[in-house]
Amino acid sequence: MNIKRYGVDAPFALLIYAVFGVSLLWHTYVNRWNYPIGIELTIGIILLLGALVFLRITTRGKYKIFDEAIRHLNLKPDSQVLDLGCGRGALLTRIAKQLGPAGKVTGLDLWLSRDQSHNKMAVTQKNVDDLGLTDRVNLVTGDMTKLNFPDASFDVVTPSLPSIMSKMNRPGSMRSKKPSEC
Repeated sequence: MNIKRYGVDAPFALLIYAVFGVSLLWHTYVNRWNYPIGIELTIGIILLLGALVFLRITTRGKYKIFDEAIRHLNLKPDSQVLDLGCGRGALLTRIAKQLGPAGKVTGLDLWLSRDQSHNKMAVTQKNVDDLGLTDRVNLVTGDMTKLNFPDASFDVVTPSLPSIMSKMNRPGSMRSKKPSEC
């Protein structure tokens, strides 16, 4: 199951949605005869539904998105890939499975548990080892906004966070990526 291997994204945010949603619904139930409860009921339902959608996306939905994105990468067996913010390796391992023996995926992360539950390099390495991808994966600790790789080291760079895209467009930020062949 994906949640056991790859964890939950932003677990604290999920907890906040669920706790506040349940709390508001409980508050609404307890006070249903005292005053109008429409707003509390609506917000409680929205928060609880938000938690369920969040959980669905982090346990299933993102994997469908990953598979679709990988199809569009046009990876070659010897591609060199940098996965920024690789976390516990959900995208990293999917990419590594597409590569041949000469291909390599480098996963870079700060390994913070607030970003993903139990986010540690050792956990990611165990996931890689369990899937038999050790020869195709290299894990590195580092900040994705301050890359220390030689220029043109990678054929493909996959940022995990949409917010990083604005930083990736800064001059010099993509110097580690090889020029496009198009």
